[in-house]
This record gives sequence, structure tokens and C-alpha cells, in this order.
Amino acid sequence: MKLMIESCRYLDRIWAYRRRRWGHLSPKYGIFEYEVISAFGDLLGVHLILNHGELPSDEEADLIIRGLVDAFFTREDAP
Repeated sequence: MKLMIESCRYLDRIWAYRRRRWGHLSPKYGIFEYEVISAFGDLLGVHLILNHGELPSDEEADLIIRGLVDAFFTREDAP
């Protein structure tokens, strides 16, 4: 349960970055929860496995968050 609670704090970081950096834009394509939230969860899971259950530092998490959110809002491919 503790791991779940600690992992959820990254959601606040994701939404805060999204509002701060991209709050004025709507995405052209895609589903944010799938392409950003779910993708981050997958990467978090891999990190936990490779690092013996240790969560990433805030700096590591922020790099991934920025990459996922920025990629989501700047993609050019059309469905």
C-alpha cells in the first residue's frame, strides 16, 4: 500500500508540468491518460524492478515526465 501511495505522488508532478507548460493548448491527437500517464506507469514499474523497489529521484522522474508530456503535445502524426 505504501508503494502505491508513494507512486501516486508522481501524478501531481505530471499534471503540474502539463498545466505549467501546455495549459494553453489542447492536444491535436491522442489520449493523454494512455500516452502519458500509462506510459509513465510502465516506466516506473521497470525502474522499480531494475532498482530493487527504489522509486526514482524527483529529478529522474521529472526528466521522464517532461519527455512524455512534451512529446504528447508536439507530435505531428495524424490518426
